[in-house]
Amino acid sequence: MAGTDLLTFSSITRAIRHRLAVVVATVLLALALGGAWVLLAPPVYQAESSLYVDPGSVNGLQQSDGLLSPYYVREATSWRVMQRVIASLAMTDVTPDQLARHVNAQALRGTNVLVIDAQAPSAQQAANLANAVADAVVEQNRADAQNRQNQTRQYLEGELSRINQQLQTLQAQPADPARQIQIGLLQQQYSTTYTGLQSVMLGQSRTADSVDVLERAPLPRDPVQPRPLIDLAIALAAGLALGVLIALVAERLDDRLRRSDALGEAAGTHLLATVVRDDAGPGLAKTHEHLLARHPKARVVLVAPAGASDAAEDVARMLASAGQLAGKKVQIVHLTAPETLPAHLYGNGHGNGHGNGHGHGNGNGTAEGGNGNGTSSSQAVRLDPGRGWYDLAIVTVPAPHLDPTATRVAGSVDLAVLVGTAGRTRAKEVRKAAEALRQSGVQVEAGVLVDRAPAANRMRWKPWAAGSR
Repeated sequence: MAGTDLLTFSSITRAIRHRLAVVVATVLLALALGGAWVLLAPPVYQAESSLYVDPGSVNGLQQSDGLLSPYYVREATSWRVMQRVIASLAMTDVTPDQLARHVNAQALRGTNVLVIDAQAPSAQQAANLANAVADAVVEQNRADAQNRQNQTRQYLEGELSRINQQLQTLQAQPADPARQIQIGLLQQQYSTTYTGLQSVMLGQSRTADSVDVLERAPLPRDPVQPRPLIDLAIALAAGLALGVLIALVAERLDDRLRRSDALGEAAGTHLLATVVRDDAGPGLAKTHEHLLARHPKARVVLVAPAGASDAAEDVARMLASAGQLAGKKVQIVHLTAPETLPAHLYGNGHGNGHGNGHGHGNGNGTAEGGNGNGTSSSQAVRLDPGRGWYDLAIVTVPAPHLDPTATRVAGSVDLAVLVGTAGRTRAKEVRKAAEALRQSGVQVEAGVLVDRAPAANRMRWKPWAAGSR
C-alpha cells in the first residue's frame, strides 16, 4: 500500500480481507485470555461508606469553589488512619502502605460528603474495611482537634489562675480607692480571658465533631472483578483492534501484488489487465487491441514473468487468442535458455511450423515451435510478413532479471508485457524485471496480473490511467 493509503477505509477493509485469518486468530486469542481471566482471577468485592463534613469547621470547605477540602481526602488513606484500621481489625499480615492500596476516598462533588471505597477478597471483609476506615477518620479528626486546641486552652486556663490569685491577694488587703481600681481591671481581664476560654472549648468541641459517619457500608452483592460480560467485551474489542492493527502493519510491509494498478506502479506502465489463470477464453482482447493501437507496427511482443513462478505462457496464449479474434496469424515462441538463435523461424498458419524443434500449427493462425514439450531453446523471433506468413510473434522468456534470455532477444522485440501473479509476485521483483528489460532496450508497455481465483471471477482490465504516455 502507498504511504498515504494506510488509514483509508478501503485500505483497512482490504487489509482485513487479505489477512482475515490473522484478525480472527487475534480476536480468538484475546477472547481466550479474557475467558481465562474471568475463570482464574480471584474475586474482588468493593464496599462503600460515606462521611459528612461540617461546613463550619476550619478545614471543612475550600473558600475558592466550595468543594470539600482535599485534607480529608488525603486523611482517609494516611498512614496514621491505616494504623488505626489495622489495630481495630486486628490485622497482622499487612502494612499501612499495603492496606492503603485497597482504599480510595473522593469528595462527592458539590456536597460535603466524603465517599470511601474499600476492596477485599470477600464481601464481609470489604464492608468491614470500609466501615473501619470511616470510623478511623472520625477518631483521628477528634484527636487532631483536641491536640490543636490544647495549647491555647492550657494558656488561657493558666491566665485565669494567675488573675484569680492576684484578685484574692488584693481583696485581702485594706480597702483603698487605687486598689479598688486595680481590682476592677483584674476582674475585667478575668472576664475577657474566661470568655476566650469558653470560645476555645466550644470550637474544640465543634471541630472534633466536624466529621461524622453518614452511612455505613452494606455487604456488596456482586464482585467488581472479574465482570464476565464486560471483561469479555473488552477482550473482544481489544482483540479486534489489535488484529486490525496487525493486518494494517502486515499489509504495509507486504509488497506482494494484489491489484493490477500496483503492478503498473512497480513496472512503470499504465496499460494494465487482470485475468483469471487457466481461463480458456480470449481474455486479453482489449489489452491486445490497445497495444496494437499504440504500436501499430509491432510484430514481436515479448511476454516476460516478473518472478520465476509466474506463468507467462498462459498470458501468451491469451494474447494469441486475442490476435486470432482480430484476424491475425499469430506465432507463439517459448524460449527457455540463452542459446544462439537462428535467423528465422517460419510457419504458414495451416498446421506447419519450421524450427529446430518440432514445430506445429493449429490451423487457425497460431503456431508454436517446440522440442516435443511445447518449448524450444533455439528458435528465432523474426517474421517475414511480406511472404504471407505470421503477422505477430508472441515470445515468452524466463524472468529477465534472473535469466539473460530476454537480453539476447531484445534486438528482435518491439515491446514487452510483464506478467505477475496476484498474491505471490512482489513489487521488488516487478521493478527488477522492468529495469532489466529497459536496460536491454525493450519498452515495457503493459502489465498483466494473473489471478489464481476460480474462473467464475471474470477478467477486469484497465486501458491506461490518466497521465499515461
